[in-house]
Amino acid sequence: MIILGIDPGTTRVGYGFIETDGGVSLIDCGIINSESKAPGDRLTYIGKELKGLITSHKPDLISLET
Repeated sequence: MIILGIDPGTTRVGYGFIETDGGVSLIDCGIINSESKAPGDRLTYIGKELKGLITSHKPDLISLET
C-alpha cells in the first residue's frame, strides 16, 4: 500500500510517500514552495503540484495533518 502524508501550509506544503508492503520504505518526500504573494495563485500552484505527485505515485491512502 502506498500512503501520501501531507503537511499543509499557506506558502509551502510538505509531503511524503511511503510504501507499507513488507515493512515501511520511503518512496518520495519534499516541499512544495509557492513564491506568489496572491493567495489564489499559491493555492493553484500547490494544487497542480500535488495533483502531479498523486498522478505519478498513485497512493492508496492520503493522510492530511490538521
